[in-house]
Order: sequence, then structure tokens, then C-alpha cells
Amino acid sequence: MSDLYKPQTLKLYAQQAGSVRLTLDWFANKAFYPPRAGVHIKPLINGQKKDLGLAYTHCAASQGYAPASYELGAYYKIVEHNFPKALGYYQASVSQGGKSAALFISGVFDKASPDVDRMWYAPDEKLRKLYDGIYDKLAADPDLRFPNLIKDHPLPPHPTQGYDADRPDWKPGQ
Repeated sequence: MSDLYKPQTLKLYAQQAGSVRLTLDWFANKAFYPPRAGVHIKPLINGQKKDLGLAYTHCAASQGYAPASYELGAYYKIVEHNFPKALGYYQASVSQGGKSAALFISGVFDKASPDVDRMWYAPDEKLRKLYDGIYDKLAADPDLRFPNLIKDHPLPPHPTQGYDADRPDWKPGQ
């Protein structure tokens, strides 16, 4: 058994944290979230400590962890309703090897998708085919990465929110 889970280790962490509850939360997060990211996103998911959860998730995304970028995309889509920012994080996830994000973006630009699923973006067959192809490549080889995707295939502005709902006059490169 790892030293991490021995009773004396738990007691030591409880003394340092000042609370058994904080310690148990720390151990639960270590058990349920990938160590590769070096962070946990449980606070973001369960709605507690939103700012801390966002900071951790941004940190993991900036380290190239595709699931964190995907989570940020979902957050900005569902909670903030900032669709251009959400789509940007989904695209970052694809560039980091996120297969689910590639499938999602393919659906965003599919004319058969309902407006709400497209986040009110206009259908674009060229982009749909691009992300559908990337999805197929990632399904065949999950270790693929696309470091130039964002630069080579910039996303179109949202019809009503522009490039960022919080800054409607902002354009990439400013």
C-alpha cells in the first residue's frame, strides 16, 4: 500500500490542514482526478469554490491537458453563456488531442444540428468536415496533437457575441 493512504499519513495531513474534512477532500481528489494534470477540478464541477476550481482548470488547460480545456468549454457554454469563449476552449481541447471536443465542434458547424446545439453559429460545411476528420484521426490514434490548429484554422466570430461575449469589440490579435 502506498504511504499516501496509510493512517499515519492521513493523521499528519489532518494536523497540517487543521481539519480531517479538508484532508479527506484532498485524498478524494487525488483518488478521482488524474495526477498528470497536477490539479483537481472537483470544486468547479460541484459548484463549491468556483474561482479556485476555475483557476485549477485554467492551469491544467494551459499545460496541454485536453479534458481541462473541454471542461472550460462546457463551463463557458453552460454557465456563462459565452459561446465564442466556449468554442475557443473546445478548439484548444481538440489541439491537445481531445476527441470529444472534435466531435462537439463538428456538430456545432453541422447544418443538421439544432440552433441550440450549434450555439447559434452558422453552419459551415468546411469546418464540419475538418473537425469530423480530426475526430476520425484521434479515434485511430489518441496520442495525436494538433499544435497549429488554432492558428491555421481560426474560428469564425459568433453572429451576436463576436469573438468574446464579455468584450464584444475585441478581435483576435488585440
